[in-house]
Amino acid sequence: MSQEHQKANYFRNFSFLLASALAFMIPSTTSAFDLMQSLGLKKVDPTELVDLQVEYAPKKCSEKHPMLARINNGSDETIQSLYFNILGTRKDHSTLLYAGFGFESDRIISPSEGYSACWRAPEPTLDGRQYPIETILWEPKITNIYFED
Repeated sequence: MSQEHQKANYFRNFSFLLASALAFMIPSTTSAFDLMQSLGLKKVDPTELVDLQVEYAPKKCSEKHPMLARINNGSDETIQSLYFNILGTRKDHSTLLYAGFGFESDRIISPSEGYSACWRAPEPTLDGRQYPIETILWEPKITNIYFED
């Protein structure tokens, strides 16, 4: 685990404990989250600590499952499952040309470890049918991460 991720995890854990402890000393109308914000502390989104990259790679994968997804767990917790979408656009454009929703990896990934797998290609949108899949820019979006209890 990189030193930056260790610091982020330490800061997140310390911030939450501090805010929780202080919340007991302040009237109940103030939540721990409100207290963290008033102290200038930022809640760390776990998707910031988990890196997901996707590329169109039929030679590394297969024609049936041409999308290579790499998941790297930069958090200090073990991932039980991860859900994500894959979106595709042309360079310098915002129109969604390909969209794949509901991808799920149930691979258990320990902290500082990674996993790669091949997935089906997203479906082209109406506008996407005219653009070859190999010319598309891919953007994965993590929608949910479940960590080990």
